Amino acid sequence: MPTYAFGCACLVLIGWLIHTKRIVSWAAAITLELVACVCYIILITVRTAIVRYIFLTIAVGCSISIYPILWPERIRAARGTTATGLAIGITNAAAQLSGIVGPKVYLAEYGPMYRVSFAASIGVLASAIASIGATWWIVRKRDIADRNAASGTQAGAVSLASSESDVAKV
Repeated sequence: MPTYAFGCACLVLIGWLIHTKRIVSWAAAITLELVACVCYIILITVRTAIVRYIFLTIAVGCSISIYPILWPERIRAARGTTATGLAIGITNAAAQLSGIVGPKVYLAEYGPMYRVSFAASIGVLASAIASIGATWWIVRKRDIADRNAASGTQAGAVSLASSESDVAKV
């Protein structure tokens, strides 16, 4: 219960920060992934049970918040009905893959410390951070190009309107 209560509180807080434009959802997702990595590093090094429980709670709470935070950006990043459908399908497949890989990574033979499992989780999180960063860069680059194209069109419309008014005066 504490893990999901923390995840819900984290999601509400970050959602509010995104809604009030105090943080960008991409930065929030990368930050949550980094926090989870730090938690796993602490889990590898610490032996105290209560500390391990607290940091595992934080790591899982961060992990369950990523998907809803990036949902609007995923839809915005994909253009067209087919691309959006593929983006949703690929993301859902990746989420299902984590459900398949998780039990293989967290085998009882790695317990009770699960150092190998936490190290594998850090590797997966590092690739997720790289993927989110690359996607953010691509989407931002496309947004800038779209903004420049839109401002060029508007400037052209203004110059055309002014030339039409000049023609009407003659």
